[in-house]
Amino acid sequence: MKYLSQLARIRAGHAFRSKLMNTPSAKTGVLQMKDIDDTRGVDWGRVVKCEPIAIKREWLAAGDILLVARGARNHAYYISEDPPFPTLAAPHFFHITLHPDTTEHTLPAFLGWQLNQQPIQDYFKRNAEGSTSKSIRRAVVENTPIFVPPLKEQQAVIGLQHSIKQERLAAEALITNGEKLMAQICIDLTQKAEGFSNGDSND
Repeated sequence: MKYLSQLARIRAGHAFRSKLMNTPSAKTGVLQMKDIDDTRGVDWGRVVKCEPIAIKREWLAAGDILLVARGARNHAYYISEDPPFPTLAAPHFFHITLHPDTTEHTLPAFLGWQLNQQPIQDYFKRNAEGSTSKSIRRAVVENTPIFVPPLKEQQAVIGLQHSIKQERLAAEALITNGEKLMAQICIDLTQKAEGFSNGDSND
């Protein structure tokens, strides 16, 4: 068992001094919760752009993990690819980057998965602060207990997680296609009914 701070560097998302304004022509992006989904990953086309900020050490990279700092669930998102443009994490995230020597025995995808499991989510819930809007402090995140099994076991877990995600996407696609089919059937029936009605009125 290790603490998260032994495995990774943890810092808060970038703190902006003023309201975040979207500047499409800018070269720096700001990743927010609305832009990322656990199953589909990051929708880079939705990411807000801001004026260039020379904070290279804060830019996101493949292998990083974003942990939601506020709210009822402190969900972790694994960044599987390098952003297409320099990107900062929004303030409501903790930005987690594995230490170089950690990657020899810990898969960042596995770490992201473990942060979302019930034991750690319960740990966050017990240590959250605030009466109306809950949040967790960086010290709490740093002291998160992490179990690091052999790499083969980590790879097996991530493989299973990937399979489940693919099955979920396939099921969602089937549901969407089914709903479209039902909507088209309704349109066809309505058009037929209107045709019958128009035919009756012409007799």
